[in-house]
Amino acid sequence: MIQARTIEKLKDESREIAREAGTDPEVARKIMVAIEERIKAKRRPIKEPAPEGSITLSDAVRKYEIPLNTISYWVDKKYVTVLKKARNYLYLDEDSLIKFKEKRNRKHNRRSSKIVQ
Repeated sequence: MIQARTIEKLKDESREIAREAGTDPEVARKIMVAIEERIKAKRRPIKEPAPEGSITLSDAVRKYEIPLNTISYWVDKKYVTVLKKARNYLYLDEDSLIKFKEKRNRKHNRRSSKIVQ
């Protein structure tokens, strides 16, 4: 995220460039306003609170050490329930994830890796 002092530094530099180029300082100010608006528009949205009993896709990957592609495949095949889809987040039902992981491990005679509750 760009800090306020960085934006101030950009403003100062744009004024200096405008002065050197013989451009009106008002034009430089308008350019900086446009840059600030674009920076603000590109900021990542605030993460919404997770629904009760859910886990984000990225948190599930870290917590249960299951590859992202594997969990995405399970979601596509509806083996794992999706509780909510937000703009940049996918909230999964943690219980259905655990149950399917255990079912898959029993079927393939695998040891359970890191089931934390």
